[in-house]
Amino acid sequence: MIRAEIGLVDTVDVTIFDVSGRVVHSGSMPGATATGILDGNYYYDYPWPGPKASGVYFAVIHGKAADGTLVKARVKFAVVR
Repeated sequence: MIRAEIGLVDTVDVTIFDVSGRVVHSGSMPGATATGILDGNYYYDYPWPGPKASGVYFAVIHGKAADGTLVKARVKFAVVR
């Protein structure tokens, strides 16, 4: 799971890159499915499907609200097998 605190949005788009900058996955989910609220901030858990190789990855998360507001978050993480 990739967790991002980006506020209440209508759509969430996730792009995952490997350490060389190559896109290894992209997907989206409706923002109305916020996982919960943590310290007053809405957060979303994105399930990265499929097999994953060990390594360092970066995720860029874009959220878009109905009023056109765009929110962006970046996450760095590692997969160890």
